[in-house]
Amino acid sequence: CVINFYTNIITMPLNMMMGVTGLFKKERNISVVAAIINLVLSLILVQFLGLVGVLLGTFAAYLVQTVSRMRVLIIQYMKMQCKKYVCELLNYIVVSVIEVVTVYYVSQYIYINANLINFCVLMLLCVIVPNGLNLLLFFKTWRFQTIFGMLRDVIHQKY
Repeated sequence: CVINFYTNIITMPLNMMMGVTGLFKKERNISVVAAIINLVLSLILVQFLGLVGVLLGTFAAYLVQTVSRMRVLIIQYMKMQCKKYVCELLNYIVVSVIEVVTVYYVSQYIYINANLINFCVLMLLCVIVPNGLNLLLFFKTWRFQTIFGMLRDVIHQKY
């Protein structure tokens, strides 16, 4: 479930661009193919893996949709190569895995006794560590600076 949710979230900008550019008409066939792949794989894999098989079928459909949308949007519409976008996606995935592994191993030392204080400390850790790493890694990027500028503008408009 988490991997499917993450895949959905990380490909959201690509999905939004498909709608904004009006390329959703070219995409309707992609959605039909992905739905068929999802259904067929889920029905096959559910017999061997149960619910995990259904989730794997959904993940495979997400991958088919993502690759197809990248081809349509980046290659056909933007006339660029997908290599840069794929490298950025892989970069984000690697950072996310590092954050999850870091929080997991640090939590092993904190959450020894199941009590409310340890839970609150762990919850705080789960917020601070990933956001701190993202801040350190992406602070100088133009995307972060753009979002930070928008946030600053919104705050200045309210006050």
